[in-house]
Amino acid sequence: MHIKIEPKNGFTVVGMKYRGKNQKNEVPKLWEAFIPRMNEVPNRTESKISFGVMDNYDEETGEFDYIAGVAVDSDKSIPDGMVSHTVPEQTYAVFRCTLPTLHPTFQHIYQEWLPESGHERSKGPELEIYNEEFHVDETLYLYIPLMPK
Repeated sequence: MHIKIEPKNGFTVVGMKYRGKNQKNEVPKLWEAFIPRMNEVPNRTESKISFGVMDNYDEETGEFDYIAGVAVDSDKSIPDGMVSHTVPEQTYAVFRCTLPTLHPTFQHIYQEWLPESGHERSKGPELEIYNEEFHVDETLYLYIPLMPK
């Protein structure tokens, strides 16, 4: 598995938000609801890229926030039913996978790679970066926020 460690500038995402444990595939359902509305978001900075932003994980409940969104240069006008979220500048470990390998990749990251990497997860959101077409076998990128141990 090829892994890059790289800094990423902060940016703002506008999209639809879910909070929960994803026990009934709520995250894929969120994407199904967001994709037809994606073009409603004004001030997009990257027309062919979308983001899954995972943040505010609660270890006790297993709940987390997930935003299916797009990057914007201004969040002054947010469509109804959507939210804005600022992603801070951070250093990330970047992993390549596909939708079918998303969960096994997360398991590999947290069970094997991270404990042996000389890094630890830092505060901040995890990112999924997608091509706008969302083909199942297309590459997506996971960004895990890092800091040295």
